[in-house]
Amino acid sequence: AVDVRFDGRSLVEDLPFRGVTDYMKLRPGTHTVDFVDRATGAVLESRRFTSGPNLGYTIVFAGPAKGPEGMRVGNSSPFVFL
Repeated sequence: AVDVRFDGRSLVEDLPFRGVTDYMKLRPGTHTVDFVDRATGAVLESRRFTSGPNLGYTIVFAGPAKGPEGMRVGNSSPFVFL
């Protein structure tokens, strides 16, 4: 399972294998999403992105299916966050 931090705040805790959240409102701006190993507290991956008004975003930390060559995240994790 993973915990998900959004701009340093806990957003989701104990998200299970193939877990998915409900859609959430997001204010426009630059944001950081961290995927944290629930057992160890280690950050597995972090993504920074800029959102705009009236848009939808999907943030995914996915695997373990083989991704394109050089794809760091998609080849190692079974977790999904929407």
